[in-house]
Amino acid sequence: MMDNDDLIILVMITGMMCEYYRRRCRYKKRFWVRPLYKNRDVDGFFVTAFDHMYNNDFEQFKVNVRMNPKIFDLLLNLTEEKLTKSSCRPSISAKCRLFLTLLYLAKGESVRYLSLTFKMGASTVRSIIQETSRVLWDVLAPFYMSLPNKSGWERIAVDFETIWNLPHCVGAIDVKHISIVRPANSGSQYYKNKGTCSIVLLAVCGANYIFTAVDVGACGPQGDHGIMCHSEFVKRLVQNQLELPEATIITGTNIEFPYYFIGDSAFPLRNNLIKPYPGILLPKDKETFNKRLSRGRKTIENALGVLASRWRVLLSPIHMKPENAASVVKATVVLHNFVKMHDESYCPREYVDSEENGELKSGLWRKNTAPLRKASKLSGNNASRSAFHIRDILKNYLSQNGI
Repeated sequence: MMDNDDLIILVMITGMMCEYYRRRCRYKKRFWVRPLYKNRDVDGFFVTAFDHMYNNDFEQFKVNVRMNPKIFDLLLNLTEEKLTKSSCRPSISAKCRLFLTLLYLAKGESVRYLSLTFKMGASTVRSIIQETSRVLWDVLAPFYMSLPNKSGWERIAVDFETIWNLPHCVGAIDVKHISIVRPANSGSQYYKNKGTCSIVLLAVCGANYIFTAVDVGACGPQGDHGIMCHSEFVKRLVQNQLELPEATIITGTNIEFPYYFIGDSAFPLRNNLIKPYPGILLPKDKETFNKRLSRGRKTIENALGVLASRWRVLLSPIHMKPENAASVVKATVVLHNFVKMHDESYCPREYVDSEENGELKSGLWRKNTAPLRKASKLSGNNASRSAFHIRDILKNYLSQNGI
């Protein structure tokens, strides 16, 4: 005989099992493969368009995936092993997975649209994009996005001094917001402003628009001030763990000066992170300094502009969970480096801002897209005396050594 407690437990278990089977029956798939998609191997977009563009229409191929067939083959060779799936049923080829993902990243098409054109389920398309994005980062990042060592920073500093007349500068840094669709049950966690939700992209680049470091994924509202607390790159920067070269003499002077990054007014002033002087109607030497610093910061502004122009998925809200959206963003950054290093036409000279006789000439990317949304103030103004002193030394040097 069961007592009352046992009877109550039995009723609860029975009710839970009934609810489980009711839901299972409710959400049971009606199709293993939807009839609309059964002809994928005959009239899907990959079958009907890929070979024609790859062999006969190089221009259209490049417009759709941002690289020519030769570079696509190189990328496929690097990622094919990790993209290949094996199962008892016919699986989607690595080439198709890569092509679909590049098309999504380059054109910013919706998952539903790609589902209809490739004749795959929307969940399958979304899964392919997420998996391939992670593979692209895992495979390419060690070769095309690895953090420079001491000699690498020195090479970047030489480029900055040669191209932008900024001695000992090892990179420009900026922060942008990438819009996402508000995740379910997230409250205000990713809410930014004006009814939008976002994750944060912190990027660092060298003098030639190549990204050297990137952090993605901080929540929008945590975002601006919180970026400086949660970014792994910033933590290593503040704790002097980036293997930056030791301070050396600036060429042609007797001034010993540290190596540093440059940022805009949103960033805090540090010994190794220099920003402009605040305010308007500044003395001439400070105004000159700000102009020279702004000129050098054009590198990161243009690098992020080219990134968004070439990989247009960044221009509209990404319909994925924040962690998957972060993988997509990281994939675009490492692809930017990969394609730029192998194809000069990816970012030709006229595509970025330039100066002619002291006049700024806008790059072509600005005609294709608006800049990504900037972050606001990232930290307080509690800079050390040494940071102010270092900025003053650089200001004096730049005012005495014109371009």
